[in-house]
Amino acid sequence: MMSKQEEELTQFCVYLGNDKEWRVTADSFQFILAKKCVPKEKGKKNYYRVEGYYTNVRNLLESLVNKKLRNSDITTIKAMQKELKAIHEELEPYSKVIIG
Repeated sequence: MMSKQEEELTQFCVYLGNDKEWRVTADSFQFILAKKCVPKEKGKKNYYRVEGYYTNVRNLLESLVNKKLRNSDITTIKAMQKELKAIHEELEPYSKVIIG
C-alpha cells in the first residue's frame, strides 16, 4: 500500500471508510488525506491519490466530510442529516486515534 519511502516519513497511518476508502497519514509537518483508487486495467494494484495536505486534524476532517457529502446523491435536508449521521458514526471509532 505505501512505498518504503512513505513508510519511513509517516508517523502514523489510519484507514477510514468501507474497504479502506480513505487513508490519513502524518509526518512532522502535516496531515495527509488520500483516497483509494482502483485501476480499471486488470492486474494493476490499487493506490492512494493525495486529496489534500492539512496543518491540523480539524481541517482534514472538515474536508473529508465535505468530500463525502459532495460525492453523495443527496437531494433533501433530511437525506443530508442522515448522511452526516452516517459519516459521524463511521469516523467516531477513529477520532481518538487521529485526534489523540
